[in-house]
Amino acid sequence: VGAEGMGLMSLTMSVYAFAVTFATSGISLAVTRLVAAALGNRQGESAKRVLKRAILYAVSFGGTAAICLYFGANFIAARFLGDMRAAPSLRLLSVSLIPIALSSVYSGYFVAVRRVVHNAVTQVLEQAARICLTVFGLAFLLPKGLTYACLALVGGSSLAELFSFFVLFAQAKWDMHRNKMQGGETGGEMKALLATALPCALSAHARQGLVTVEHLLIPFCLGLSGFLREEALASYATLHSMAIPTVLFPAAILSSFSGLLVPECAELGSRNRKETLSLLSTKALQMGFLFSVAAAFTLLLGANALGELFYQSTQASRYIALLAPLVPVMYMDSVVD
Repeated sequence: VGAEGMGLMSLTMSVYAFAVTFATSGISLAVTRLVAAALGNRQGESAKRVLKRAILYAVSFGGTAAICLYFGANFIAARFLGDMRAAPSLRLLSVSLIPIALSSVYSGYFVAVRRVVHNAVTQVLEQAARICLTVFGLAFLLPKGLTYACLALVGGSSLAELFSFFVLFAQAKWDMHRNKMQGGETGGEMKALLATALPCALSAHARQGLVTVEHLLIPFCLGLSGFLREEALASYATLHSMAIPTVLFPAAILSSFSGLLVPECAELGSRNRKETLSLLSTKALQMGFLFSVAAAFTLLLGANALGELFYQSTQASRYIALLAPLVPVMYMDSVVD
């Protein structure tokens, strides 16, 4: 695809990332917390009601995001991205927003019941599907130009998200049928869901909104300083498609660890075991910080080797070295959340 194509793709995905944040709007965390607390108190029927309310929430927010992205694609491409080649890709990506929102519900359920192997299997299958579909799409569409190359990239992602949703949905139905959730119900599940999801959603919207604005400003400001459009997109791609994914890669371990804290904390909170919860939180922060510092030193010392090994780019190496000191802040964010 080339550096310019990756820059255009990254710009498109920065807008899509905000749409995904709006579509999910904190639902996965809310489901995990409320289902874990309900099951911890032996209220299986209440847990089922939480899932039903969560599906309604996901369809509402996911549908709104999909409609806005689909019908606003031309406006966003022209006014914010400054490149109409992104419009078809934005419309295609909108198709995946409702499945992503629903997948977040079932993903949160599996974390709540401590059966994260289902999430892991789904993610592996999704990535395999994304790679195969993208390669297949590029083989046919790349010769037609960057607009079609981006369509191949986002088409692979959209189809993979649909596939991921059906895999998660089938596993969740089978899991709930095999492990019958029984016990009382408390009522007020929708109120509790909104009370948990909306504050998380507002925080995520603000954060992702700032990140999206940052992404849009970088190539724009490079253009103001004298860069050609192609050069600006290429420099932007080096930072956001090469350096940042490398810097964030070790965080996959920490994210898995911190995600599993949610049901533990929810259950301890529902049982009012404050001392144990405090001890668990302290240990999590300590372990997360040590891991982050170790990752930061590794990335800083190995920046030149990583940039050359993966991208044959000295500029990517420089960006990795510049970002490495920020790693403890970026990584600890997920643990604190």
